[in-house]
Amino acid sequence: MSLWMKKIVLLLMGATVLTACQPQNNAAPTESTTVESTTVAEEAELEVTIDIIVEDEIVNKGEQTFKVAEGANLLDVMKEHFEVVEKDGFISKINDHAQDEKENIWWLYDVNGKMAEVGANEFILSDGDHVEWKLTAFE
Repeated sequence: MSLWMKKIVLLLMGATVLTACQPQNNAAPTESTTVESTTVAEEAELEVTIDIIVEDEIVNKGEQTFKVAEGANLLDVMKEHFEVVEKDGFISKINDHAQDEKENIWWLYDVNGKMAEVGANEFILSDGDHVEWKLTAFE
């Protein structure tokens, strides 16, 4: 074999070895695009007025209007803003004023001038509602 042929064979072998030692990248090139969208969900707030009335006198003066979350029920709002004792969704004591079974005195509430027909845990408040809790004696 001539010197010239030996050089070509060595050159081809060297190229083959170098090519074989290269890392393989079999994955197809990909493009990655990240899109972020941010939606700020603002929780709707309602404004309601709650009066606590004992012996025809409002006893919670200065604490009557509250901002509450949309879908809030009356019992949860009462627990958040007043000291409340309740059982099965019915309130028996608000702050220092308790109903008295023996004397037939009970907590009742009106909403927008109409007597409620459900317990406070079932009543969902609406914007602008005016709730009056009255400690009422029955004869």
